[in-house]
Amino acid sequence: MRETETRKDGNRLQITATTNRGTISGTWPAKTLESAWSSNTRGDEGSLSKNEVAAAAARFAHKWFPRNVTKSDQRVRSIGDGPTMAYTVVYRRYADKVMMPMRLDLTITTTGRVIGFTARTVDDPVLPRVTVDEAKAKVLAKAATGLPSEAALLLAQQVKGEWRPVWLVGSGKQDIAIDAATGERIAGKG
Repeated sequence: MRETETRKDGNRLQITATTNRGTISGTWPAKTLESAWSSNTRGDEGSLSKNEVAAAAARFAHKWFPRNVTKSDQRVRSIGDGPTMAYTVVYRRYADKVMMPMRLDLTITTTGRVIGFTARTVDDPVLPRVTVDEAKAKVLAKAATGLPSEAALLLAQQVKGEWRPVWLVGSGKQDIAIDAATGERIAGKG
């Protein structure tokens, strides 16, 4: 092992170890893995199809991150092209169309080798009911910026220490956050 770093984050420790094979990070006492990246991030010349890579990702995810994949949607997209192409496989969970805070992103080669991952293992929060739909969130964002809205995403986000359903609305060069339960603009977001 080349190097170990420990940082205190509230009542937990974040531990990162770097070796000649890569870096891995996790938390203590929760015993959760947060990220790992191989020192060799070049894609391998393999023959696995997109579906086979997705299956390899699912096996890895179910073994190491069972809480993250339960009731999650898996999406796969290619990175690069040619013989060293790799794939990003992401897991997201939705409740009542709100993206939950859990995250799992894997990068896998066409040989099934996991190049790296990032994970955020968080229990699904209980949220207030969404009363502001996407169209209304875009109208509110336009009123705040004077710019038309390009995209909107509904996700669970902590606001002043409390989990809230939030519309993140892209308005030109500025993102606006709108509380999806109250319609209020969230200060400091955008």
